[in-house]
Amino acid sequence: MVSKMVVAVGTDDAEGLLACALETSRRNDAKVFMVHVVDPLSCLAGAIDFDCSLVMDAMLAQGRQLAATTEEWFNARGCAVQSELLVVPTHGASCGEAIASYANRQQVDLVLLGSRKSDWMQWLREDVAAVVMRNTSASVRRIPGAASKDLGVGSAPHPISASGVSSA
Repeated sequence: MVSKMVVAVGTDDAEGLLACALETSRRNDAKVFMVHVVDPLSCLAGAIDFDCSLVMDAMLAQGRQLAATTEEWFNARGCAVQSELLVVPTHGASCGEAIASYANRQQVDLVLLGSRKSDWMQWLREDVAAVVMRNTSASVRRIPGAASKDLGVGSAPHPISASGVSSA
């Protein structure tokens, strides 16, 4: 039974992820927690003598805008969502650990993540889903789907049923 879930929203994977979260919430009457993680290390990589405050401000502004847009998307479809902007500390944690920690604090049953980017830089990036799975007892699912301009529902993946399995 899915009673509470975390939906970790990035900048590239919203449409299928949000559609699946919405349908899963409706089918299970589940509470939805939306998180977006800002990682300040991404602006520090390779920059020894660089003032990152402007870049960090821009990353936070983008995160706040993404959270607001996502909340509007859910609200327009009759689903309340609680959103949180998580900022990863500059040492000792990662995006996956931040999501897992939040999921544990909220005592959720399910964590929905977008699909992993596939490009030549992939080997440099953390496998967020693997880290979340190692650090929480909640079920973790990757949901494919590219973002659209209005975050509208397109060809959405199948929702997660009350038993925790995809209803394909």
